[in-house]
Amino acid sequence: MTSNTALNFLVGTIFLLVITFLGYYPQQEDFDYLFPGFIVAFVAYYFICKKPDTQKSLAIWLGMAILARFLLLFSLPNLSDDIYRFIWDGRLLHQGINPFEQLPGYYILPGNEVSGITQSLFEQLNSPEYFTVYPPVCQAIFAFSTWLFPGSISGTVVTMKTFFLFFEMGTIFLGIRLLDHFKMNRKQILWYALNPLIILELTGNLHFEALMVFFLTAAIYFYVKFGACFYADHPHHIPGHFPPFSASRPPKGVAPNPQMSSSTILPPDLRNTTEQDSEGSPARRYAMGNLLLSGVMMGMAIATKLLPLMFLPFFIKRLGWKKAMIYFTVIGITLVALFAPLFSGVFLSNIGSSIGLYFQRFEFNGSIYYLLRWLGLKISGYNLIQVLGPLLGLFVFWRITYRAFKERDWNDEGNQSVFLPSHTSILPKRQADLKEATHADRLSLQQLSTLQLFRQMLFALTLFLFCTTTVMPWYLSGLILFSVFTGHRYPLVWSFMILLTYVNYSYPVFTENLWVVGIEYLVVGIFVWWDFRLDNSSLTWNAISK
Repeated sequence: MTSNTALNFLVGTIFLLVITFLGYYPQQEDFDYLFPGFIVAFVAYYFICKKPDTQKSLAIWLGMAILARFLLLFSLPNLSDDIYRFIWDGRLLHQGINPFEQLPGYYILPGNEVSGITQSLFEQLNSPEYFTVYPPVCQAIFAFSTWLFPGSISGTVVTMKTFFLFFEMGTIFLGIRLLDHFKMNRKQILWYALNPLIILELTGNLHFEALMVFFLTAAIYFYVKFGACFYADHPHHIPGHFPPFSASRPPKGVAPNPQMSSSTILPPDLRNTTEQDSEGSPARRYAMGNLLLSGVMMGMAIATKLLPLMFLPFFIKRLGWKKAMIYFTVIGITLVALFAPLFSGVFLSNIGSSIGLYFQRFEFNGSIYYLLRWLGLKISGYNLIQVLGPLLGLFVFWRITYRAFKERDWNDEGNQSVFLPSHTSILPKRQADLKEATHADRLSLQQLSTLQLFRQMLFALTLFLFCTTTVMPWYLSGLILFSVFTGHRYPLVWSFMILLTYVNYSYPVFTENLWVVGIEYLVVGIFVWWDFRLDNSSLTWNAISK
């Protein structure tokens, strides 16, 4: 065993031991254990992600990422009590009762008793005064898990975690496929796969961002397959969509890498197709099938967490209005089909009231909102959350929509105005290189459409998190995924800094330490500034391509 192998083994073992310890032993209030554990886990995480340079070592680290999640399979969530609401909703569904119909307190009143719904379970709910807010994909997992283990909390937890394990494996697999398509280094996926926050909060504590991230990744994957096939081998294809994967040579400055050929994303009978623009061609039918699958996956993501709704405006200029309407129709049909079993006379009002409370009552780890709240207290003398929360939500909606429609028109063949992010190895590094690019280079340039889509989604989610009233650690899951493809590192820094907010649970009475919040956002703000400063520079793609 070489010294390098021994060091890797030691770091990997330490990482697994610390993750296992953090997943089983400390509770929310045990910050004296959590904080040192977070530090050790993130140091090992950084070492591992910067280390692998061979396919063999990458496979080992990916295996360790899956093993870390498997080791947490039998632990009860220790940093969140949301699991009890999951079980509550699931047991109601198992009895044929819609969990959106009544507040939890209704079922502990005399005469309203339901099997499995007990006083002890009620006392463990963290928000019994609010209607459930979990969309139908979550409810389906609740119902199946409690049906399989109707009287066992631990059995229900293991069932849910098994689902999460497979969804997380799916995210990692599809992430690698997308990295191959963009000719990025596969080791980039480790920034997501081994992130301690992702492992502990998603698989460890059963936050459904794990499923949302998978469905979102799948939606983008099928969108890539749609563009790759729909516009393949057309001499006058639409800029901004995907090139044929059979380009005769790689772009300037990028060495050929047969192990990362993105042609594998298409079935063999459609690779190197020479069929032209016929609407009924196999390539076109296959492409539209993938667009429909992308819409279904996006609908599933929204039916898991409503958050991906904010990304839809960015598809309009990429698809054009006609195909965008088809795409949105598929999403709408998927959502109606999934929500239909839960529809009732009070469904919309009850879930709407709970969502409204999120913007008007809940406060945790805010940034811009906290500054405006302080200013409002100085001016009016009371907390203006009922005004500030909705106003900030409207601001985020306006800013995302404005950014989406101000983006370049990806369907305008004459539009050569493109923004070249520094985090892209497949692109010429200077605007002037566009005119000198060969046909193969120009084909590679069209991948900018989806690379820019990742950046747009990163911007949208970052803006939302900076403006919202509540930012929990697991809310960063999407940012961490997007950073794999954009090269931005502030989501990774944030994933460590936000864990410091667990200090709030260590006091005799829960108290939010605003000094910790201030330090968190100061550090994150510096890295945000640094990352976007690099975006506007001519720096190369070292963070991702090497």
